[in-house]
Amino acid sequence: MVAPVIQEFEKVNAFFQASKADPEKMVSELDVHYKTLKQRLYDTRFQSELLRCKRENAGNPQFMVSVELLLERCMQFLMELLIQVEKRLPSSKQIFQGLSGLHPNVVLSQMSRLPFSQLPFQHLLSRNPDLESQYRKLICQIFPDGLPKETAPFWLGIRNFETVDSCKPYKELAHYALACLATPVSNAIVERMFSHVTCVKTKFRNRLKLPMLEAILRVRHCLIMKGECCKKFDVTQRMFENFNSRMYDLENEDGNKFELLD
Repeated sequence: MVAPVIQEFEKVNAFFQASKADPEKMVSELDVHYKTLKQRLYDTRFQSELLRCKRENAGNPQFMVSVELLLERCMQFLMELLIQVEKRLPSSKQIFQGLSGLHPNVVLSQMSRLPFSQLPFQHLLSRNPDLESQYRKLICQIFPDGLPKETAPFWLGIRNFETVDSCKPYKELAHYALACLATPVSNAIVERMFSHVTCVKTKFRNRLKLPMLEAILRVRHCLIMKGECCKKFDVTQRMFENFNSRMYDLENEDGNKFELLD
């Protein structure tokens, strides 16, 4: 009885650990998992199997006590799981409804794209009257073939898309979509960042101060998000120009000088 439940939790946990999971699907998956646990709590098959064991071993009091103890522990286990999952359900699940409609396969489809009135975070749409017009024109626009197929990179490409007159016709719509996609559903990325901190600031580098640590983490996280390796990093001309003795005199916003790496 326990093994299938643990496998379900491992599946949901792996889904939430994904870096590019759909927020709406993540919340939906957690909600389905919660309902499945409820069904297990009142599973009649388990109860009938338990009654059969009781009838077959009615003359063995020690076995009966063991069965009753097993039933109590299983019920307590499922009840605690149900409570813990319920605590992790978002208080406003409807906030995440419609985020799947921002996927490029949906937003560029005549059949499956959402009406403007059903897009998520309607309070953001009311701030700019041009968003509806941009949303209607988006499906008719011809974009270059190199536009990404994943949701966040797609909208970054839409934000930077320019017409022949160097105008960005969908900049405001892209800002709205990116603001929606920035809604946190899981703390997996935050926990992953703490793991990076542990890897960078070891006991042999315990004098590493916050500004340098932050800079290293920004570089590492940027490379991870882009799926690139430091070996393929292209140094710009501006970086070469700033790589001189003056870089050791730079100060942060608090007035503290950046320290050197050992």
